[in-house]
Amino acid sequence: MLIAKFVLRWQVPTLRLIAIGVGLAELVIMLGGKGVVPVPRSLGEWMAFIGGLIWAGATAGMRLKSHVPPLPAAFIFVSGATLTSFAFAQFLEPLPTIEAADAVWIGITVLGTGGLWWGLSIAALMWATLPLDPARVGILLMPEVIFGALTAAIFAGETLSASEMIGGGLVVLCGLLEV
Repeated sequence: MLIAKFVLRWQVPTLRLIAIGVGLAELVIMLGGKGVVPVPRSLGEWMAFIGGLIWAGATAGMRLKSHVPPLPAAFIFVSGATLTSFAFAQFLEPLPTIEAADAVWIGITVLGTGGLWWGLSIAALMWATLPLDPARVGILLMPEVIFGALTAAIFAGETLSASEMIGGGLVVLCGLLEV
């Protein structure tokens, strides 16, 4: 929204400003649930924050000048993510040791799910991003926070706090305000 308003000089609808305000309240509630100011503290949090800034600029660029079809755009996106992962892997935890037989199965699974699921979903995202306003894309991607919290509860056994549930409700409200 800041790029649209101040760089591109686009009009920002009032409902969008309200939706963004609700979205920011959701972030403060979900990420500041333990009474701390929700600012990046770890390397992963900083990487996510910087990735979000890059994504904001990229969506504005895609909306204005992109002539790249969705599949090649997805390939570029996935290639960048892969290269970034390899670049930062040396600064993170050591790689786990894996048995050779398991490595083959894991490799096939990762390539299959990454190539099919992630590749196709990113291609769909690139296709949808081109005709949409960058702020709308960001707002419509906010349910990712809900799915992150739910999968952590389901697969990692974490419990959803009241603040996380309130934040999830605000994500839904934010999306409804936008559409």
